[in-house]
Amino acid sequence: MHEYGLMEDVLARATEEARRQNAEAVTRVRLDVGQLSAVSTEALTIAFQALSGGTFFQGATLDIAEIPGVFRCDACGFRGPLGEDEAASPPWVCPDCGSLLAVLEGKGIVIREMAVRCRHPDSQTASE
Repeated sequence: MHEYGLMEDVLARATEEARRQNAEAVTRVRLDVGQLSAVSTEALTIAFQALSGGTFFQGATLDIAEIPGVFRCDACGFRGPLGEDEAASPPWVCPDCGSLLAVLEGKGIVIREMAVRCRHPDSQTASE
């Protein structure tokens, strides 16, 4: 399951940011997962649950938004999504002229938002 490795990378990047913010804990992570990324959101959720114990993310919620693929055709100027069948796998072909399409959105995984609980530097209490 490559989602486990992907989630390890996501949590490593999120941990760096949490440390930069002097976070005590992360309470929520919101990911944008591209429709074209060939990633199972269910497997990502399972990986998050398995990897979050004993870390900044223990008890945190994971919200995943699936981002549709958006394409561009340099030949005719088409820009937009494709039907589910057409977007299922590359090569992606322009529905208007048959040329190869470039992917503009929907191919990666992005940490869109993270809620953290930070300890105030002048006290021992945490706040969100």
